[in-house]
Amino acid sequence: MDLFEAIKTRRSIRKYSDKPVEEEKLQAVLEAIRQAPSWANMQCWRMVVVKDQAVKQKLSELSYVESYFATKGYKSNPSMKALAAAPVMIVLCADPAQ
Repeated sequence: MDLFEAIKTRRSIRKYSDKPVEEEKLQAVLEAIRQAPSWANMQCWRMVVVKDQAVKQKLSELSYVESYFATKGYKSNPSMKALAAAPVMIVLCADPAQ
């Protein structure tokens, strides 16, 4: 599958199996992120891999941004359950110092 076909046929998944993500697949995704282009090759982000269920739950709760969702009529982020149920989260954090 080429890049444009992947983009055109992509879909959102909000139901995950409880099977853990294989470490080599996780590492491949992290490497793809690391290799992604950035302005002046600054790579001004940090990645945090989250597998702990309590932390995933808290992050899913923090995903509700009232100023965004409330204006669209939502009382919560429709993806909160899916976020908490994902076997692993990769949190990208901007590093404004770079």
